[in-house]
Amino acid sequence: MTKKSDEIALAEQQLAQFSGTVGPDDVWRLLLADKSPDTRAAYEYDLGTFARFLDLPADEAARWLLTQGQGNANRVVHAYQAWLYEQPIYAPRADPATSQPVRIGYAPASVNRKINALRSVVKLARFFNVVSWDLEVRLRPVENVRDTDGPDEEGYAAILNTLEDALTEARVQHDNRAITTILRDRVLIRLLGDRGIRRSEVAQITWPNGVVLSPPKVEFIPKGRRIPKWRAVSDECGFAIDAYLAVRTRKPGYLLLPTRGADGSKPLSLSSMNRRVTYWSAKAGCPTTPHGLRHYAITRFCELCEDEHARLEFSGHKDGRSLRRYNDRNYEDVVREHMQRVANPLADEEPDQ
Repeated sequence: MTKKSDEIALAEQQLAQFSGTVGPDDVWRLLLADKSPDTRAAYEYDLGTFARFLDLPADEAARWLLTQGQGNANRVVHAYQAWLYEQPIYAPRADPATSQPVRIGYAPASVNRKINALRSVVKLARFFNVVSWDLEVRLRPVENVRDTDGPDEEGYAAILNTLEDALTEARVQHDNRAITTILRDRVLIRLLGDRGIRRSEVAQITWPNGVVLSPPKVEFIPKGRRIPKWRAVSDECGFAIDAYLAVRTRKPGYLLLPTRGADGSKPLSLSSMNRRVTYWSAKAGCPTTPHGLRHYAITRFCELCEDEHARLEFSGHKDGRSLRRYNDRNYEDVVREHMQRVANPLADEEPDQ
């Protein structure tokens, strides 16, 4: 065969994979195809809840929904929504057989997210002409509450001081394993608390391609974007990264590595990040989470910087409405001050001479 014939055969082979029509079994796979790992896991978790309601395997739940027709699909999803508000919710890793539920019913925001996952399935199925209808389910209104509260300045300082004290003690005892762990955890907490980087973004950072030490900055793909972006970090964070790399032997791969199997091929897991932040913050007397540290960083930055564009650049948000949920400032004193002026309308007038 000639080179031209080879190219034609290859093109026909590539086109063959798109032949035929999309069926109910394909929609779920296509929905997840372009999602990030975290988003994919969230969709799979929510579909798993729906599958538990149907008493079906998770991989059959989406197909089952698409084969029901609009009337029955709406009926089932309405029943599923009511079921979600009645389910006992247990603490993470608790055994339902031996534990009491923390509360009854998922929070409205969680219920809406699970229903929206099913709506996304039907919407994509309609796009591919698998169905000709949409789910019509009324979502409950959700108060736009702010995210998980983080520590204040004193609390964050206490976490950093706890790390430094532990590092000093480990060096006195010549405990090299503890030194490496503490130096790694200090980088993690600095990235979260100084710069407000999400833990999923922290997990992406690699060495040496994703780190510059002078001036310090790191590279990752921000949430909701497709292209990696460099983000400046504090000088203190740059120092922490440099100190960690000195004991990490500067091997290429992910920046933050697990204690075991630290060959650079796998990053410190998101659950491990949770545990490390929980450990150090509890030790410092101000328990928090990775998102709590991000919340602190954004709240504090917004207090210090009035430029809305700089705030959005710092937080990585696209919309200022999302950013405002991070404002932890207590406005009660301001309200009280001005309320007194409202309650005394003539108090500001000068008395007659």
